[in-house]
Amino acid sequence: MELSEALAFIQNNKTGVLGTVGPDGAPHLVVIGVAVKDGTLLISTPRTTVKARNIGRDPRVSLVFGTRPWVGVAGRARILTDDLPARLREYYRLAAGEHPDWDDYDRAMIAEKRVLIEVTPEGAYPS
Repeated sequence: MELSEALAFIQNNKTGVLGTVGPDGAPHLVVIGVAVKDGTLLISTPRTTVKARNIGRDPRVSLVFGTRPWVGVAGRARILTDDLPARLREYYRLAAGEHPDWDDYDRAMIAEKRVLIEVTPEGAYPS
């Protein structure tokens, strides 16, 4: 499966499962929501989550979207912390559209200590 096909599928199936590598090498799986931007996947999360800590140590990730059919993506992730208010707003717009109160959204993101995970897909596989 071509990455472009996988990204188009993900654009319409934004909830998936993210797999990261734990400190002991065991997989850590968590349900996530994504936004697709310029061939990458964006995930918002508090910086203190297990997934964020795992990616900080080991950038290899796998994601699965859909049930039948489903699409899997493998790639590398990085934590984005620069220009967070603008990046988090962009993420929200891509994932859900306009927010009714951006100031309230910004306050919530700061309180939750949110960062963005950016996944660069390196391969895709279909069901």
